[in-house]
Formats: sequence, structure tokens, C-alpha cells
Amino acid sequence: MNWVAHVFLSKPCVHFQLGNLIADFVKGRPWLGIHPSTEAGLRMHRTIDAFTDSHPIAQRSQQRLRDKGYLRAVVIDLSYDHMLIKNWSRYGSNSSARVFLDNFYNEAEQVLDDYPAEINQFVSSIIAADTLGRYAEVKGIQRGMRKVDFRLSERVLRRERATDYFDDVVREYDNIEADFLEFFPSLQRHVAQQ
Repeated sequence: MNWVAHVFLSKPCVHFQLGNLIADFVKGRPWLGIHPSTEAGLRMHRTIDAFTDSHPIAQRSQQRLRDKGYLRAVVIDLSYDHMLIKNWSRYGSNSSARVFLDNFYNEAEQVLDDYPAEINQFVSSIIAADTLGRYAEVKGIQRGMRKVDFRLSERVLRRERATDYFDDVVREYDNIEADFLEFFPSLQRHVAQQ
């Protein structure tokens, strides 16, 4: 799953949400003095990713794109964030996606000074660009793909780019959405049991 889902599936605590959001950015051991809820959020992120990566429905979505490809899982993660916002009301949130994300952004801004500078900058850039909210549009998937491509090494870019998959996602849109609607409740149950 990608960032919208990680924040959505978090406990209702901004530190936990931030941990769940930044886990891919935090390599190795967390910093000294990390908030315990942030550390728990880092662990939850990894639990969500492991469950998703091994789930047959998520794998089925990946296979809808093309026969081979290193980036298929990433592309499905981005696509699933779009599907989550599109189908937000199905998943037990008491507010709209826009209200939820704005509340998260506001709460995050209140505590970011307690985080290391590089994390503060990373999260602040997500907030400033409304990176999470942009997944409400199909073009938000493509925008996310461009950001992935920007972070890839030249070696990987010579083989493939995330943006190469956009036409596949559009072509398989209805099937990927059906997969997501089947998959996401099982992920919610898994997270609730943790």
C-alpha cells in the first residue's frame, strides 16, 4: 500500500500516522528520542507492506499490468491509494477523504518540529504539494509514478519506468478497482488484529 492507505490505517494518533507514513524514508534504526507511537507506526507500515506484498489479490492486480516488471508492485500501491480515496465512504471513516487528510496535515504541522530536519522537510513537502489528496484523481497515480521515476537509479530507469505502466493502469482500471475492493477489507482486518 502507499501513503494514503498507511495514514488511513493508522491508529488515530498523529505520531503513529507519521511513523506509518515515513517508514520507507527511515532507513536502519530510528533516531534517538523517537516518539514511541512513531516507532509503532514504523512497525505497522512494515506489517501492512508484508501483508500486501504476499496477498494473492494484490499479486493478481500486479499481473494485470504486464508479464514482467520490477515496478509492478509500486504501481499497484499507487493505484490502490487512488481506489481508497475513490471508495472512501465504504471503509468506516466518519469524514470525507479531504477532511481526513486536512486534519492529518494540520496535526502533523503541529508536531513536525519534534522530528529530525530531513523528516520534517519530507513531510512538509508532502503537505505543501497535497501529495496524498492528489490521489483523488486518476492523474494523481501518474504524478505518483513520476515521483517514483525521479527517485530511481539510472540502472533501473534503463530497464523500466513507473510511468511506463500508466496506460496499463488505465486499461485495467475497472479490474484493479475490483481487486482493491476485494482486498482492502482483509487488510483492514489484518491491521485491526495487530
